[in-house]
Amino acid sequence: MRTPTLLSLALLSALAAGTASAEGFTATLGYENVHPTGNNGSLSSADANVSSEWGVTGSVGYDFDDHWSADFWTGLGKYQHTVSLTGVGDVARVDQRPMALTGNYHFLPGSKFNPFVGVGYNWVDVSGEKGLGTLSTATIKAGNSSGLTYTLGADVALNDKVFLRGSARHLDFNSDVAVNGVAAGNVKVDPWVYGISVGYKF
Repeated sequence: MRTPTLLSLALLSALAAGTASAEGFTATLGYENVHPTGNNGSLSSADANVSSEWGVTGSVGYDFDDHWSADFWTGLGKYQHTVSLTGVGDVARVDQRPMALTGNYHFLPGSKFNPFVGVGYNWVDVSGEKGLGTLSTATIKAGNSSGLTYTLGADVALNDKVFLRGSARHLDFNSDVAVNGVAAGNVKVDPWVYGISVGYKF
């Protein structure tokens, strides 16, 4: 975790150095869908498919000025996905919890509708691997993942403190999979995470 921690500190320091005044903290609570890419790679020479799932998310952030902010976003619970293979059916169930630290630029500060873009670093913690169907008695291990993330979204102010946020976030998520200790392939999840959140400015 040393590299993600150093990158996180560097991102926050760079944003703080480039701004003139602090605006305060924000927090959000949302309901978002993790929607994997259409091509999820292959396992044991068969095409893999990872299910799309909904879950509760949250974030804490800091507005450095009217345009620049940073936030830490995460799933508040684990997303549970089913993995299937073409011609075989469901072969595994796996839990994952996504996290991301992002620097954001807001285009229309002070307006009711304020779109933004963001870029940062994401981590995905994989756990709870369980074989299904033909792999029900197998021991399955899937690796954690990290990489570049970017976000598109917009805030809609309801009043001075409360806002609604719609966002779409892309995660770099690729996991090496082993079955009974033997490498079986790489699952390319690379999902878009999209949904609605309610936010509060402190």
